[in-house]
Amino acid sequence: MRRRAMFTVLIVTGVVAALGPVAAAETVGTPRASGPLTATTTFAAQGYATNAGAGRMTAAETMAYWTPERIAAATPARAPVRTSAAGPAIRATKQAEPMLTEPKPPSAEALAIAAGIQGSGKNVMAAATITAGRVYYIDPVDRKEHFCSGATVNSVKRRLVVTAGHCVVNGFWMEGFIFAPGYDNGAPYGFWPALGLAARTDWVYSALPAADVGVAIMAANTSGQLIVDVVGGNGLAWNWPAMSRVDVFSYPNAQQTQLACAGPNISGVNPGTIGMTPCPNARAKGASGGPMVIYYGSLGPGAGYVNSVIADYFTPLPDEIFGPYFEDVNAGLFYYAESVSP
Repeated sequence: MRRRAMFTVLIVTGVVAALGPVAAAETVGTPRASGPLTATTTFAAQGYATNAGAGRMTAAETMAYWTPERIAAATPARAPVRTSAAGPAIRATKQAEPMLTEPKPPSAEALAIAAGIQGSGKNVMAAATITAGRVYYIDPVDRKEHFCSGATVNSVKRRLVVTAGHCVVNGFWMEGFIFAPGYDNGAPYGFWPALGLAARTDWVYSALPAADVGVAIMAANTSGQLIVDVVGGNGLAWNWPAMSRVDVFSYPNAQQTQLACAGPNISGVNPGTIGMTPCPNARAKGASGGPMVIYYGSLGPGAGYVNSVIADYFTPLPDEIFGPYFEDVNAGLFYYAESVSP
């Protein structure tokens, strides 16, 4: 059975995705998806893992931990490291058709907040800048506070945030994970704490660059709101060819406002990765996990499709960024996270 039967999405025909060097950029009509990402149990034993178990901070403990002083003291993520353990692995298979799930626009409340934010170089015309934000967590290796970038992804349960794999597990699972969407010199939309984290075992055990993607399952905020209901969520795209335009949003180094850049896809420097250029500042630490979004704004404010995240520290040129190419196995991580989400 072909794996695409496991997904409830619209198949867009006529475009071929490559897992090696990316194909030439192709143009298709405005993409449409049949619905949001849904839960499936198909992937439960096929190369995915969560931080389930004793010792995790509760959502309430996480929110109480992150005082303004700790947020201000946070530094960018550690560089990815390999672990000594060996673990199960699954490999990508070539798929002919690009796939999409449905994005969700932000609420009127969130758009009103965005429209009221002045200056700071922030682009508030559309909500991929609202769905993208800063991730904070405690790294158990040094017991210090760190940050990455990330973005919401729409699903039926409306709880998912995507970031780099090394921002959820880097030898050990991160603790006290929170997300501030649309971060701009603070958190104008508030904070959401994570209930759990998920990653591919190819990342957990082997730090495979093609698997450097992680998903956080978010609790409701202190007002009882689910994150995607407030700020919206991007759709998910996988098996896509090189695109002539990719929009990228991140928070490199100590930058307190969102960095946005756009350019074409380029071939990845590692097998199973894809790149984008030019984006001069997004190679810096802290940008990790920033979403690479295709068809940004094509369906209205907040509509875009995440098809990679910034993940590669080891790039040859300062204006190039790279991340895992989203194919069936990376896409399966989102379905796995949705299936273990409450």
